[in-house]
Amino acid sequence: MKVVIISKNQNQYIKDFLNIFNVSDCLFVFDRQENVPKIKNLNFLINHQGTGFMAPLCRNIGTDYFPDEDILFIDGDRIPDKNPITFIEKLKSDYSAIIFPLENDKRKWMLNAANGEMIKSIHIDDFMNNDFYSCAIFLRNDLIKKIKKINGGELFNKNFYGTWGDEDKFLGDEISYLKEKIGFCSEVKFKGEFNYTKEKHLDFIMNSSKRLELKCRLNNNEDISKLVLKRSYPLLLSTLPFEKIIKDSSTII
Repeated sequence: MKVVIISKNQNQYIKDFLNIFNVSDCLFVFDRQENVPKIKNLNFLINHQGTGFMAPLCRNIGTDYFPDEDILFIDGDRIPDKNPITFIEKLKSDYSAIIFPLENDKRKWMLNAANGEMIKSIHIDDFMNNDFYSCAIFLRNDLIKKIKKINGGELFNKNFYGTWGDEDKFLGDEISYLKEKIGFCSEVKFKGEFNYTKEKHLDFIMNSSKRLELKCRLNNNEDISKLVLKRSYPLLLSTLPFEKIIKDSSTII
């Protein structure tokens, strides 16, 4: 198993990760930054492509670097409170994907979910909000390869490059479409919380529209491997005030 950590100007957390994981098991993918600290044996790549939000591409770079490995994906500021690898090893024979809670997690159902519980029956099939967030997820290699076939060779669909949000929810949609099992690990919590800011509002609207179109096409068994969606904002949703989006966030984001 390998650990792919995507980071953009989050150097202050690198040593925290290396205090938890073996440096040889980690790949840091730095997003358009050159000030990489000099740390002995640090394994890293730098993404020089794109504008805007490029976390999906950075995760894809990590996937291509470890083509035959199970991978734990972590965002660069999400430090686990303990090493999750032992807990993953206990669950991964039953689940091809595993998700984890954050310290301050808005997914309230997690409070009552047992360690090792299957998530599909709880939430993953919800059409709008499947609660599948990629800040800390484990994916088995056989699942990674299945999803890459759907997306034309990429784990995260390219239609989400450049704008924030929903690339991970669509990954959850694809896992559900493939009828793969998603497990929940309650034994490890990752640092932080989910922040939906006004600056992300229009990006979220655009990507929600993309996700729902891709989900519908996928559920109709259409080939989406080469599909390129227009970058546009749905008129009805884009007129919703930011305050309403926040108020209703428990049901639509």
